[in-house]
Amino acid sequence: MVMLITDGMFVKINDTFVTRNIQHYQCCPEPYYDIVFTFIIRRRVLYYAFNLILPCILITVLTLTGFTLPPDAGEKMSLRK
Repeated sequence: MVMLITDGMFVKINDTFVTRNIQHYQCCPEPYYDIVFTFIIRRRVLYYAFNLILPCILITVLTLTGFTLPPDAGEKMSLRK
């Protein structure tokens, strides 16, 4: 696990499971192998709140504040120069 790239959003918990399965099918004489890796990860709640929820709330508040200004107010932001 040396080459694992960590992300700030998730924290890896040290529980890692590896399972090797062997399947025998009726059509084929040779066995089929598969390996299943299971990683237990946990999401950081504050990362989610600061990077997604808080900007959405701020944009909503700014938009609603813009509607409270009168239409002829010069303080509104516009796309014109």
